[in-house]
Amino acid sequence: SSLSQAQAYRCIRAEKTRVARPATERQMLRILANTSAAGQKCATAEDVWVGIRHKDIQRKIVDFLWKTIHDAHRVGRYWSKLPGYEARGQCGHCNLTESMEHILVECDAYGQRAVWALAKSLWLAKGLPWKDVSFEDIMGLGVTAIHAAGARTTGPQARLWRILISEGAHLVWRLRCERVIGHAAEDGWTHTAKTVTTKWLRSMNDRLRQDVTAAHPRLGRLALKKELIMEVWNDIVKLDPGLPADWLGRVDRVLVGIDPIIIAGAL
Repeated sequence: SSLSQAQAYRCIRAEKTRVARPATERQMLRILANTSAAGQKCATAEDVWVGIRHKDIQRKIVDFLWKTIHDAHRVGRYWSKLPGYEARGQCGHCNLTESMEHILVECDAYGQRAVWALAKSLWLAKGLPWKDVSFEDIMGLGVTAIHAAGARTTGPQARLWRILISEGAHLVWRLRCERVIGHAAEDGWTHTAKTVTTKWLRSMNDRLRQDVTAAHPRLGRLALKKELIMEVWNDIVKLDPGLPADWLGRVDRVLVGIDPIIIAGAL
């Protein structure tokens, strides 16, 4: 059953008066310090929460980011508090306490560096300056995207950044879970470069196809602007020979995907 207006209002009031968890406050302080350094001096916690729910970020990844900011994933210290499960709190590859920061931007197990190298290759192909992705960049993605390419970051550039970073972070997490949980019985098991590249290309091509579908004229006023989508993906897609520069409206039956030549030297 749906919420009444009064019930929804009570839920909102309850959320506003809820005391923030210490772990959440620590994460938020890091995010806001990072956004300030990136040029967003007046960003607030509310901006961060609204930012991770941006329409450019898939819902399943919104949930992932929400848990990350709350430090609510079952990694590291979560296991160290449970008698008999302490070993699960350690990164089996690096022999360090596992945390989301370690998983997403620090771990030496094959996967995370490869994903960010692939993202970098696509960003550079657009002629944009790259900086190494930090844990705070990921958590504050919705806010920091507007400065991703500098002070004059355009809407299409910010959209591409949200896609690259959100999809990349979620893929790194999935790779970790496959390695640590799915192959727990296989000592030393790791992903190959080909596997990581294939998974990354699949996630990016899925987003490309979603954008193509969302810009279809049959959606009328709900359709995404064709100019926005073309500006996001131009220069990084491989088109069938003969397609015109205005390719977006003509790809219903044409296979379009990320140009593999762009990422050939990334790994």
